[in-house]
Amino acid sequence: MKAGRLRHRILIQKPVAIVDSVTDDLPDYKDVGWRDAEIRPATVKEIFAAQGFIGQLDIIVVIRYEHLFDDLNNHWRLWHKNQKLNVIGKLNIDMRNRWLKIIATSDTDDVRFEHKDTEQPLHQAANLVLPELT
Repeated sequence: MKAGRLRHRILIQKPVAIVDSVTDDLPDYKDVGWRDAEIRPATVKEIFAAQGFIGQLDIIVVIRYEHLFDDLNNHWRLWHKNQKLNVIGKLNIDMRNRWLKIIATSDTDDVRFEHKDTEQPLHQAANLVLPELT
């Protein structure tokens, strides 16, 4: 793969547990970092191999391999252009530790604010501001 194909920026997040005195563990996400990536829709062959179905929007994300992503699994998530991508799985292409292919699905109901300092998805922020409407 040519490095020029990595023309998209994605934010990679991993889950962390936050202990709250009132409730049990709450899932939260910690930013791993921004990476350059190639993003493209999955082909029918790739969807079939991942045992998915064509009704969902499956996306292939290719990034440079890092040991930091050895524990990447389906609990992690990606953000691309204010859209959340749920990780389905990963593949170390050619097992040469050069490229990592991540298969993800798109959540169209979960978008983020345009402001980069805002980490909450839009529907969570609305619940805080106007809880009586939810």
